[in-house]
Amino acid sequence: LKLTFGKLSKDVGAVTDHSLNSITVDSTCLYWKIRREEMLYHEFGHLFLNRGHKDTEPSLMATKGMSYNGKREYYINELFSGQ
Repeated sequence: LKLTFGKLSKDVGAVTDHSLNSITVDSTCLYWKIRREEMLYHEFGHLFLNRGHKDTEPSLMATKGMSYNGKREYYINELFSGQ
């Protein structure tokens, strides 16, 4: 795994590249400053679990607004169960 930090486009907080086995995080975005663990687990879901975005229900794989909201165990289980 190669984890790098840099400035990405305005609406992107992180990018996963399967071919390079890498994640690039925009360390200047607000989301990185307040939700680091959620953001990394989301990207790990892409890279290691081949999970896509899931916007139909609350999910750590949601395109935007992913947050544990006090339900960390639920979201970790949801990530690894693939449901």
